[in-house]
Amino acid sequence: NSGPNGTAMVPLDTAPLTIDEALLNGPAGFVFRIIMKWNPPKWILRTVSALVLAGQVALRIAQGKVHMRNTIAQLKSVGPSSLGVCLLTASFVGMVFTIQFVREFTKLGLTR
Repeated sequence: NSGPNGTAMVPLDTAPLTIDEALLNGPAGFVFRIIMKWNPPKWILRTVSALVLAGQVALRIAQGKVHMRNTIAQLKSVGPSSLGVCLLTASFVGMVFTIQFVREFTKLGLTR
């Protein structure tokens, strides 16, 4: 069959399937339907995301696609250059923990 301008016409009953139809009607349709209905907890999705990211990092390191000069410069600025901020933050966190422990101990009657 040829249509106007000599283009081939496809009968409606043999129209190509969409991706969803092909997956649902194919041999793996049962598994695909189960996966589409599954609603996993957030921690599973986050764990899988973290593992994928770690895999990408390991792959880039193994392929040698890491610019070492930039990486070392960033490690210097993040590491030793941030010591003051880290010490200040740790001091305040320690103070908050101390206040919380004192409150909990007084609730339990552990004053001495």
